[in-house]
Amino acid sequence: MRKRKIVSIRVSSKKVSRFYATFCLACVQPIWSLGLTAGIAPLIPPFFWQLSKTPMIYTLGFTGLSVGSALILLACLSCKFPDNLFTRGLAYVGSHSYSIYLWHLAVLSGVPYLLARAGIVHPPIVQLASIIGCLVFGIAISKLVEFPVLRWRDRWLPPRN
Repeated sequence: MRKRKIVSIRVSSKKVSRFYATFCLACVQPIWSLGLTAGIAPLIPPFFWQLSKTPMIYTLGFTGLSVGSALILLACLSCKFPDNLFTRGLAYVGSHSYSIYLWHLAVLSGVPYLLARAGIVHPPIVQLASIIGCLVFGIAISKLVEFPVLRWRDRWLPPRN
């Protein structure tokens, strides 16, 4: 009986990141606008068809949403954004996005109730107040809870190098 030789291939994160950077610079950068257009196209159908009447949305539709989102992400990663107040503000909100995501449902259920009790029921005002409330509450909780816990974790459980 012949023994099979097992070949293991070790892939380090440095090799993967080098390949990814080379791929983005060589393949994605020149055609970022094409990637953005190709990414937006699969995201459009769910806005025009009712989910309950179109069973194809549950199979090919979800795949299209995933592929479209990935193409948009690749297109955005391949272009250079200017360093201005708007992009720094987006980056600041993005650094707190996990807390915003965790708390948005609580805020979205509380803000309309509080505004209705105050007599404010105009939909655009309620929507704007809800969005601002989600951002403010998520950033506040992030600064009060998430970042201190992450600092504590890094101090008491340092990462292995």
